[in-house]
Amino acid sequence: MQAAEDLATARRVVDDGESPPRRAAFLAHLAAEKALKGALIAWGIATRKIHDLVELLSSLISDNAVTVSSEDIDLLVPWNIAGRYPPDLGDPRQQHWRWTPPGASWMP
Repeated sequence: MQAAEDLATARRVVDDGESPPRRAAFLAHLAAEKALKGALIAWGIATRKIHDLVELLSSLISDNAVTVSSEDIDLLVPWNIAGRYPPDLGDPRQQHWRWTPPGASWMP
């Protein structure tokens, strides 16, 4: 599963001690995005080609397919772009990369 691979890479980025933590936060965002999209596809829920975790999560919740903490998603939202470019947000807290993407535990 690509989401799990991205999350594992995020953990390696943090563990290497040399890479900027924002890279790990970006990879955690990517993992969450892939996990949410995977769940939508698996359950036959239509979605647009987007990177918006809040909208992806809303699609799952509105169809009662799954319950994921919106607080967890909110932690990752800023890092979609900030993880790629010089940081305007500062360094992410460790909870951004330690978070397990929603699909890791409930994918069919």
